[in-house]
Amino acid sequence: MRDHDLGGWCRNAAATAAPGARSVRPNVFDGASPDPENWLNHFSRYVTYRRLNEDEQLALFPLFLKSTALNWYDNLGDSTRTEMRSLLAEFKAYFCPSELDRVFDPESLYSCVQRPQEKARDYIAYMQKLARRLPGIDERMLRCIVVRGLHPQLKAFVLQQQPTSMGQILNAARFAETTGIAGAGAGGGDWSELMEVRQLATRVNRLTTNVVQSRSSTPERRAASCTPPRQVTFARSPD
Repeated sequence: MRDHDLGGWCRNAAATAAPGARSVRPNVFDGASPDPENWLNHFSRYVTYRRLNEDEQLALFPLFLKSTALNWYDNLGDSTRTEMRSLLAEFKAYFCPSELDRVFDPESLYSCVQRPQEKARDYIAYMQKLARRLPGIDERMLRCIVVRGLHPQLKAFVLQQQPTSMGQILNAARFAETTGIAGAGAGGGDWSELMEVRQLATRVNRLTTNVVQSRSSTPERRAASCTPPRQVTFARSPD
């Protein structure tokens, strides 16, 4: 696409955008706000939604920059500003946190803990999002990190369940929150009572299963019920 064509497309993009498109377009990035990674992900989703080709993406990119971010863009070489892959790589290297930054960040995967009023599901979802940014974090390591950061009462309950997947950790934590275990004091009477209720419920479920199985017909009964009725014949008496 020629330069004057791109300029015309850029000038008309905002005017011709549908109302829905205007509401989903990314905010202008100033070099610090919004969060650079979130902004870049939003920009990528937006251009995909608009079905823009590479030339259109390159022309649109600086229109969402200002202040420090725009100064950075203006100082790039022509080879970087004419290839989307190079442009995104330079953006990430300049604005996004490095691997070392993530390790020492107070909100990093290794130091983040569940906040006082935060739901377990929200905390776990946030930790999974952080884990996707770090290479080499397998599920087993993530499970250990997530459980370590749970509220003390939740952590004690979840560990007692011996979960083997993130889904089991989430289910156990949500059960503890729903039943009130999360608010029970460590070693308090409420904790013991709630544990007894859970154990009793498990026993009732097992007992119900056993009763249903015992009432089902046994192989002998099924065989007997399938036996055809005996036929009785009478011999004719001699005349």
